[in-house]
Order: sequence, then C-alpha cells, then structure tokens
Amino acid sequence: MRFGRCVWQRTENGARRHHLELVADEGAPATPLSAFALAGQPRLDRTAERVMAHADALARLLEEMHARGVLSESALQAVNAAARPRALTHAEERELSRTDRLSDYWR
Repeated sequence: MRFGRCVWQRTENGARRHHLELVADEGAPATPLSAFALAGQPRLDRTAERVMAHADALARLLEEMHARGVLSESALQAVNAAARPRALTHAEERELSRTDRLSDYWR
C-alpha cells in the first residue's frame, strides 16, 4: 500500500482535518472515479490563486514605480529576476494541498 491523495483543511478552532487515501498494490479501486472528477484538486486551485496574486502584485508594483519615475533599468531587472520561478519550500508545497471543504473529497 501507499498513500494516494492527501488533502487538508483548517477548522474554525485552528485545528487541521486531513483526508488520506491509501492505494492497494493489487489493482484498481472497485468504483473508479471519472477521469475528470476533482482532477488535480485542490492543488490546481491553490496554484492558480498563488500565481494570480503574485502576478497582480508584481504588475501593480511595476506600474506604480514606473508612474513615479523611481524605477531604474537596473531596478526593473532586479524585480524581474526576483519574479523568476524557484523551487517551493515545504510549507508552500503543503499549502497546495489545502482545501476549504474537505468533505468534497470523501466518497
């Protein structure tokens, strides 16, 4: 056996609830899900949220600095270098498996 999907959510009192799936070695599950059911979720939603928030913040920062005439060419290059993709930290990676409704993943 191995762990399959692991998703989690925060509760109102600050605790965490987890939904873990165990996958047996001997074959497919008795009731397979549709290929599109919850595909990549909640990971896809969390990733999209992060990308949109970061892209928006960077665009606003650059617009503001350009409008005020404070952004030199070297500063612009430094900001663009900081926006390049990097490996996620363990905490950032774990956040991608967070969901707001853990019950969506129970069968």
